[in-house]
Amino acid sequence: LEKLILNNNCIFQLDRRFFINMKNLRNLDLGSNLIVNLNRYHFIHLNNSKLSWLNLEKNKLTHMDCGLFEFLSLLNYLFLSENLFRTIEKNCFQLLIKLKTLQLNNLFNLEKSEKSLETRIFIPSLKALDLKKTSLNILNYFSFSSILELDLSNNNLIYDFYSRIPFKHVTRLILSNINMNESLKFLNSNFN
Repeated sequence: LEKLILNNNCIFQLDRRFFINMKNLRNLDLGSNLIVNLNRYHFIHLNNSKLSWLNLEKNKLTHMDCGLFEFLSLLNYLFLSENLFRTIEKNCFQLLIKLKTLQLNNLFNLEKSEKSLETRIFIPSLKALDLKKTSLNILNYFSFSSILELDLSNNNLIYDFYSRIPFKHVTRLILSNINMNESLKFLNSNFN
């Protein structure tokens, strides 16, 4: 089995033995379910698997455990948007050394201390990052060292943030619906 699509099934809990004998699984879609809790042991049987695409968007996840992706080191694409995350532990993506695309949009429930996310999304291999509608206030430019596509739309970023982000390597930047009056001059000069 290489592709398993289980979206829109009202799944609220995964049995930890569910993925036994699925070493050839490449794509797993668990989106649009009711999953509340996941930890590293839910994916333990996918250790050394070929899984490169995982969709967990539109569930009810509230916490991202640091070891959640411990057994999924070959992931290239991860979709976590529209969950109910209150906390995202530091370095929770650290083991995803091949991750190229991360979608974390529509996260309105993050606790105030989580609004910066800078140490939580540092992934050297990351090329595309979607953080629209996450109520972010501040981002650290070190998080964007390899990003080519970046969506920061509908956030509450302070204008000084733009002066600290090296945008020259970004090929696609989306900044819709944010207060940019103070930043337009800087952005224009930074891309020229």
